[in-house]
Amino acid sequence: MQTRPAHMEHAQEISDKLYFACPTMNDNGNMNASVWVVDAADRAEAITAADPYEKVDLFETKIIRPFVKTAGTG
Repeated sequence: MQTRPAHMEHAQEISDKLYFACPTMNDNGNMNASVWVVDAADRAEAITAADPYEKVDLFETKIIRPFVKTAGTG
């Protein structure tokens, strides 16, 4: 978790595009994935590539999917 401060700084740097971010947890309460919902259009790959966690190969896989916001604030 040495990379966490840089990861959180990256999240702050893109906060104007970041709708939501959180870890997901397994049944034992341990982190097993991460979810980021970002208004990124065609920049999603660049945003994730700049994440310090990705730079240290923390993620086993990465899935980028488009979404349409239909409810919520912000």
